[in-house]
Order: sequence, then C-alpha cells, then structure tokens
Amino acid sequence: QGINRAKTFLTKACLITEPFNTGLWRDIVDYGKVRNAIAHNQSIVKKKKYSSIKQLPGLSVEHEIDEYTFSFILEENFVRKCIDTITEFVKTLR
Repeated sequence: QGINRAKTFLTKACLITEPFNTGLWRDIVDYGKVRNAIAHNQSIVKKKKYSSIKQLPGLSVEHEIDEYTFSFILEENFVRKCIDTITEFVKTLR
C-alpha cells in the first residue's frame, strides 16, 4: 500500500503522472508482489494478478502447476536488477 500512497501523492499533489505510465513502474509494482508472495505465501503464487512477476529479471519459476499457480526462486542478480529499476524510475521523477 505504501507505493500506491506515494503514487497518489505524487500524481495529485505534485501533478507528476508520466513516470507511472512506464514499464519501470509496472516492474516496481511487480517487485511488491514478489515481496508479498515471499512474506505471506512461501514464494508460491496462486493469484492471476501476480502472474506478471514471471517476466522480472532474476526471478525463475521453480514449479509451475498452471499459468497462475507456481513457485519461484530468486537468482543471484535479482536484487541488483530491482535496485537498478528503482534507480531508473527515480531518475524519471526528476
């Protein structure tokens, strides 16, 4: 919810909208989904709305039951890719 509150503030109070229409923002939202799956469901995805995380660099599907139900692991470069994405997004805010 924190990133959505930040988006709401930036779009309504600061009138910054364009960065939120990019692939960088969609990836950041997906990183939040990865965090939630790890923290709350032992890295198992069972929701259709979470299936987009499959495309994130450094994330590997470990066991796939169907299109929307799978477990995943994070590869060594996952954190670096996440940080790079966030850094590039912050640059677009300037």
